[in-house]
Amino acid sequence: MDITKTIKNAIDSDKITIGTDTTLKYLNQDKLESAIIAANCPKDIRRDIQNAAKLSNSKIHIFTGTSIELGACARKPFSISILGLKK
Repeated sequence: MDITKTIKNAIDSDKITIGTDTTLKYLNQDKLESAIIAANCPKDIRRDIQNAAKLSNSKIHIFTGTSIELGACARKPFSISILGLKK
């Protein structure tokens, strides 16, 4: 799976969530297909996302770049630690 291409397709179709709080909210409502976590995401946030994803049977993907690179990939001028891809 090419994460970069998947992110760009999700942005074009407006099926993306940005940020920890929003992504956790959608995971708890079982509305996300998967979550993408930046490699430098803090461990406590990563743990929370992974636990919520297990409960909702969503996939987790680790983005190999930093949160700044994940933000650039999502065409945003700020860093992003967590992205969610809606169903």
